[in-house]
Amino acid sequence: MALKRLLAYFMDPSSFRPVLDNRSFVLLFWDRFTLSCGPLTFSMAELRVMVDTNILRILRNRRRECSTWHRHQKEDVERFCKDIIAEHEEAVVNFFIKYGELSWNTDVRHAFWKQKHRMLWERRYGPVGNGDSPAFAVDRAMTVAEETLKKEDNMFTKLRASVGQIGFPKEMRP
Repeated sequence: MALKRLLAYFMDPSSFRPVLDNRSFVLLFWDRFTLSCGPLTFSMAELRVMVDTNILRILRNRRRECSTWHRHQKEDVERFCKDIIAEHEEAVVNFFIKYGELSWNTDVRHAFWKQKHRMLWERRYGPVGNGDSPAFAVDRAMTVAEETLKKEDNMFTKLRASVGQIGFPKEMRP
């Protein structure tokens, strides 16, 4: 089969069309993207990282200056620098969410896939870093479902408990 395709290519290269099977690779979006406007996007991503780093540096310096100015009274630091400290901590968290686990030689594609996977995680399990593991979330959902079944005390719950779910219409299943 491969020999026939090779011969067809040498006979008439303009009419040659590669056969796509499960082993051949189709040019993906990122491959086409890299060829056309990839360098511009990569340079813009580097610029974005530098801008975010400088914003973080400015906020860190503001926090340090405020805490240095009010260093003699801890109550003054908590009162006057509260907003600045909260801004800085929020910026640090956002910076880590965006660039935290990317290596030094990363490019736009890695950042894109990291963002995509983070969004999928948040859709399934809630915000990243809230302390809940997926197993804990499943256990919590199971306990909530059991509690709601215990709270319901009607004919259908008694029937489900005695017979099970076999033969129930889907409207009556939990």
